[in-house]
Amino acid sequence: MWSMPDFRELPITLWTMRSPDGRVIRCEVRQIRTDLEMHVGYADELVWSQRFRGPAARVEIEMRTAAWRIALVQKGFTLNDERTTEQVRRLRYGH
Repeated sequence: MWSMPDFRELPITLWTMRSPDGRVIRCEVRQIRTDLEMHVGYADELVWSQRFRGPAARVEIEMRTAAWRIALVQKGFTLNDERTTEQVRRLRYGH
């Protein structure tokens, strides 16, 4: 099962997907002062962002990123996993 990274190395890309017309959209998490901020967008366009704080931030981000992926798949987007094996390992195990 996929698990959230430990966010020691931010920003981190959680996933990238390709739209039906070929544009790549990505979901990233960044550290903003004491909060975590999730961004979803194309290279030239921020589509959505939200800050998360407190002990539940990781769970909230995991739920939100899953909801985005489901919504995009329903619109015809496909997973565009261009990450390296090392990046995937870091995402899954936080090392």
